[in-house]
Amino acid sequence: MTEYLTLEKFEEEHVNVPVSGESDIHDIELKGCSPIPLAHYLKALGIFRLIAEQKDPGVRGYWKNDIFHVRTKLTYEELLDFFFNLYKPTPVVSPWNGGSGFSPKDNTESIIRIEKNKEGRFELYRNSISMGIKAREIIGVTDKVEKEQKEPILRLCRNSFPDGSLEWLDAAYVLTDSGPRYPPILGTGGNDGRLDFSNNFMKNIVSVLMELNRKESIELLNNSLTGKVINDLSKSAIGQFFPNAAGGANASAGFEGDSKINQWDFIFMIEGALLFASSCTRRHQGSGTNAPSYPFSVRSTASGYGSSTNMDEDSSKSRDELWVPIWTESISLNEVRRVFSEGRSTIGRKISVNGIDFARSIAMLGVDRGIDEFQRYGFQVRNGLAYFATPLGRFKVKRNPDADLVMEIDSWFDRFRYKCTKEDAPASFSRTMNNLDRSILDICKREGPSILQNLLKDLGRCEKAMVTGLTWTLNSNLRPVPPLSQKWLEKADDGSVEFRLAASLASVYGKYGKDFIPIRYNLEPVNRSVVDGKMKSVWWANEGNTQYVKPSGTLAKTLNSIMERRLITASQCNDDEYPDHGTVAANTSDIADFIEGRINDQKMIDLLWGFLLIDWNSVSEPRIVKHSREDGILPGADYSIMKLCYHNWHGSDIEIKLNGQIHRNASRGNGMKALELAIRRLRGSGIVPAVDVFPISRSRSERIAASMLFPISTGSALMLKDNVTRPKNKKEE
Repeated sequence: MTEYLTLEKFEEEHVNVPVSGESDIHDIELKGCSPIPLAHYLKALGIFRLIAEQKDPGVRGYWKNDIFHVRTKLTYEELLDFFFNLYKPTPVVSPWNGGSGFSPKDNTESIIRIEKNKEGRFELYRNSISMGIKAREIIGVTDKVEKEQKEPILRLCRNSFPDGSLEWLDAAYVLTDSGPRYPPILGTGGNDGRLDFSNNFMKNIVSVLMELNRKESIELLNNSLTGKVINDLSKSAIGQFFPNAAGGANASAGFEGDSKINQWDFIFMIEGALLFASSCTRRHQGSGTNAPSYPFSVRSTASGYGSSTNMDEDSSKSRDELWVPIWTESISLNEVRRVFSEGRSTIGRKISVNGIDFARSIAMLGVDRGIDEFQRYGFQVRNGLAYFATPLGRFKVKRNPDADLVMEIDSWFDRFRYKCTKEDAPASFSRTMNNLDRSILDICKREGPSILQNLLKDLGRCEKAMVTGLTWTLNSNLRPVPPLSQKWLEKADDGSVEFRLAASLASVYGKYGKDFIPIRYNLEPVNRSVVDGKMKSVWWANEGNTQYVKPSGTLAKTLNSIMERRLITASQCNDDEYPDHGTVAANTSDIADFIEGRINDQKMIDLLWGFLLIDWNSVSEPRIVKHSREDGILPGADYSIMKLCYHNWHGSDIEIKLNGQIHRNASRGNGMKALELAIRRLRGSGIVPAVDVFPISRSRSERIAASMLFPISTGSALMLKDNVTRPKNKKEE
């Protein structure tokens, strides 16, 4: 036997509590109303709207601990009585839809019952049904509405229906210069596939207000408001709003399960959806045509959730996303309407067009004030051909300055994303785009060095993908990632060895003949323009850049290839001394970790690609990397002797002629030969090392050769010199 929640039991749980200092106001906790699923969120809005419009204009509503509360002069018993005896259903009719009850072959039982009911509460409903029948007659519809008849009947309904019906029409469709458009929340004009919402709404109205007796209807109403479990639910469809109740395969103990709902849930859900009434606005930054404007609705973005696929951005497989607001301060219905009527989000002056934009606008406070959180929903095809309102994450409305940095890549990101969603986009581009989307969404939720660092690494991966697939990149007119400001470097500093080494490496530059060559030229076929010391733009130079070295193999092999290319260029330019500097000097302790293999090579190469995008011309501070430890641990005499031959001694009395053979031998694993050449070169420069040639393993030799690229300060270089020279020389000096 089913155990129903009684009024007495409900009141025992303190749901109906007088507000402190306001004895005639009651705070009613509606445990059946929560932000997830969408059906229960809409139910909260429906209950709130109906109380305010039909019973208590002073009612206020708010969310607390994911439960909706209403502050009203009604007691809980009066609330139940209002809905059962006084509630006037909004006329929800769709004479343009098949299955709406208006066609001869439709299920017309509910529409006939409402037509014949003479209660005053159904007067507006009866008038709307009558106008719907008349509109079909004027258009000449005798059976189902044909494709060419749909727009005329939509326009006729909008012009002839009574004012009390317009809220449903505005929520179901919007008429534009290019034809009717449909908000995602009510499918395609009030239906979801073969399920017509209006006919099901009437069916549930008839059930709870005409067929069931008071006790049965009140018990269902109790369940709808409080969320207490009952067994006697109705076998009926709910559509996209509540996937768990939609039935289908594996929905019960057997192979198939029926869709079962509480009739009041469906009624309140549709009543709440009417607050999402759409409008037709003129978007000045667009083409100038009229465009539909839906509250908190943007184009679908296939990122930020586990089941995402690129198909979710296909308009045939998904509808626009919906971001529903959650607020914790009690507000009136008029204030809620204002929030929804102005339900826009912006990034600067740009209106958000997709889920990424919306998340960014939240982090930058480009949304209406007074909202604490947004619950994101996507309408995607799942379980065959059915659309489901899928929760895609919760976003707190909180200012995050880190998200402002994304503004620096705005125009590039929009084009890159647009091209990567095309059918001809290589899989590697789609993957990097999806990863970048996730990182941007993540930085909109959280802040910290690791979050921004992940975004920087994903930008580097996008750049690397464009380099690897340069032919497609050029054919798609994609440009390199624009120069990033110093703030990216400062805010992404997590204090790791990999961060410091990658930053020092990315800052390498040198004057070769008359040209300044940054290390970015070695990893990408790019050129750049510099204005007033700042890198204003970067473009591909597939044929003009002779410095480009295709990365291959391990990190050490890649760095050695770059070092060899730079030494060849120096030789071609007749440079007598090592030409490279670095804006960020590496310290010897970190270099020792690199040589000994105590770092994460993959993290470092990912960071390097990200740091290449920094506009190093505008980086003014010589030591911008925080948490940098002092030079203490030295990498060893083998490194020290070779590095003295590959340091820019400009400004000092030391002159060491450049010898590319030292690096060449070391990079090929012949460390002893490299050490011998380095010692000979130092002695020829008046520096006498305190050690002779000794064996060096092949792997260590390769990593020492790669470490020659890391720039060090002249102070560190003098410390290395002091450590490896003979005491006699030190005394003479």
